[in-house]
Parts: sequence; structure tokens; C-alpha cells
Amino acid sequence: MHTSPTMPRKLDLIQVQRGLFAVFVMLYHIRGAEWLASQANGIDDILLSSHVFGNLSHSGIDVFFAISGFIMVYITMNDGFGVKAAGSFIFRKAARVYPTWWLFLGLFCVLMVLIVGTPWHPEHLRQGMSGPVFVLKSIFLIPQETPTPVLQVGWTLVHEQYFYILFALLMLLPRRLLPICLAIWATIPLGLMIFAPEATKSMPALRLITHPMTLEFITGAFAGLAFLRWGGKFALPLGAIGTLLYIVMVSVASVERVEFEPAYRVTCFILPVTLMVYGAAGIQNLVKDSKIVGKAAIFGDWSFSLYLSHPLVLAVLPGLFERAANLMEGKLGVSTSTVALIRLGTPGITDNLIFITTASTLCILVGAIGYYGFERPVARLIGRARARKTHPQTPENASSSAG
Repeated sequence: MHTSPTMPRKLDLIQVQRGLFAVFVMLYHIRGAEWLASQANGIDDILLSSHVFGNLSHSGIDVFFAISGFIMVYITMNDGFGVKAAGSFIFRKAARVYPTWWLFLGLFCVLMVLIVGTPWHPEHLRQGMSGPVFVLKSIFLIPQETPTPVLQVGWTLVHEQYFYILFALLMLLPRRLLPICLAIWATIPLGLMIFAPEATKSMPALRLITHPMTLEFITGAFAGLAFLRWGGKFALPLGAIGTLLYIVMVSVASVERVEFEPAYRVTCFILPVTLMVYGAAGIQNLVKDSKIVGKAAIFGDWSFSLYLSHPLVLAVLPGLFERAANLMEGKLGVSTSTVALIRLGTPGITDNLIFITTASTLCILVGAIGYYGFERPVARLIGRARARKTHPQTPENASSSAG
């Protein structure tokens, strides 16, 4: 399958979606920091704890998975099939994920050593688990008894690695078989979700393979196939339907069930997020010259570093706020009422607004630094090294290129 003349080369609106929902996930975790501070002070005063905001933040991961399925189909449309194509795909994906993951996982482990004395948080280590094994499996994103790695947001990357491996295996087969293979793949989590939901909780690997959220990746892949076949022909109506359904589900779905019941979560969001992703790709040509969309897409470029780095900021910032408040009150003689403006977990919304503004700014700033200072340079370095290996210079073309 080859790119048609009208097929957009870069899907800026998909990047806008990715960046927007990365910010939503960040805001949810900021809300978590507010909740912890309020609980510590024995008050019930949490900003941004509304029903709608909870589901809006949670569903960011559902959008990420649908986008992943879509993008994998889209970027491999001209790759053909076979061992070489599958190997190239899995290398690109591993090179995309692991270096940045290792950077922020390493920084988080150092931070945990400074705070609690071990590279992991004691509360995240289940009884009978080995701490070093916990870290080792986290490094390579291997499924384990605890549902999250040391850096907890990495649980989605465990799923992503599974998606990459299975999709690479599908690339060993002719491309025309991809829809059938995706449908067969979907029967595994769908069948167990319906007929044997308890069976998925027995072993880490089985829990991963049968996880209901795999279906969102698969439907995203089907959206990619539909886009390659029909382009944006149905994008406006389907994207509008998906957005409307999404707003409805965000408003009416149970926040608690969305957080703790994957099958319920997928039932609520799989259709809306899939249609939204297809719709965003389908109307790309309508906004390809928009400077606003182009600039907003930058947040999508930052999204991976933002997603991985914001827990580090939020692990440190509440403590810094508390130390600043104590310093102002104890050393500088500032009144308690004034200090309450920056002491997170005090009654009223002023402390929340100041914390949210500060935390959001710092998280996005660190995410941008991570992207421009590490993620993008490393990706370019790996790309150049791979290009040299794939097309090594002979003495003749080396001398000609030097001239």
C-alpha cells in the first residue's frame, strides 16, 4: 500500500490530541498531590475533583492506546512484510521508547533513594517481591506482580511494548491479512473479558495479554486501515459522533469504575476515542496550513517526555512548597494567613490555584527540556547511526561526499 497524493505526511491533529491528553493526565496527578495534602491536614477541600475532570483525565490513556494502533498502521503502510520489515519496525519502536524511559526511570530511582533510601517506593513493593528484581523488570518493562513499574506511569509502556511485539509478528505476514489477524487478536481479550474475567488476574503475562485495553489499540489500528483506504471521506461525521459520545461518557460514567474496572472503562471509551482519532487524521488536510495547529502540535512532540517526567516534579514540589511555607512563617515572621496561600492542603482554593499553576508550568517546562535536551537528540543520533549501518559509505562515495 502506497501513500496517495492526498495523504497527509504529518498528522498534526493527532499530535495535538496526544499533547492535550498528556496534559490531562498531568493535571490528574496534580489533583492527586492536592488530595494527599488535604488528607494529611484532615480537610476535604480538593480543587479540580469534579466527576467530569476525573474521567477526562483517566481517558487520556485510552486515547494514547487508540493513537498507537492508528500510528503503527499508518507508519508501516509502505514497509511491506517479512523478517526485515518486522525487525526494522521493532528496532525503531524500541529506540523511540527505551532511552527516554531509562533517563526518567533512573532519575526517579535516584530521587527515591534521596527521599526514602531505596530506588523504589516501599509502598509499591508487594509482599514477597524482590526490590532489585522489581527495578530490573521495570528497566526492561517486563510484566510483574505489581501492575506498575518503579516509575508508575510506565505501566502504559508495558502495554505498548506488548503491542509493538505483536504488531511486529503480524508484519511477518502479507499486509492483506492484517485486518483478519487484528480481528483474531481481538478475540483474546474480548472473549476473556466477557466469559472469564477472573482468569486474567492469575499471572502478570496473562494479565497483560488479556487486558481489555488492548482492544483500544486494535480498534485504533482498524481506524488506521480505514483511513488508508478511504482517507478523510467520513472523518467529519464520524469524528463529530465520536466527540459527542466522548463528552457524554465523560459526563455520565462512574469515575470509580473507570479507574478500577478496565472492562467498564473500555466499554465506555473505546468507540468515542477511536472515532476521535480517525476524525482528527481525516480532517488533517483541512488544517494543514494552520499555524495554530502547527504550534499546538509541539505539545504532542513533548508529550512523551512530559508524561514520564511530571511524576518527578510532583514528587518534589509539594515538599518544596511546605518548606517554603515553614521558612516564611518561622524565619521571616510572615503571618499564618499569608503563608496559607502557598501551604498546600489549607482551606480555600488559593493554595490550590497557586500550586496548580506552578506545577503545570514546571511539569511542561521539564517535559520540553527532556524533549529538546535528550529525547530528540538521542533519536537523531540513533537515526544517523542506523542510516550509516544501512547505507555504509564506500571509499569512493565517502571522498565524493567530502568534496
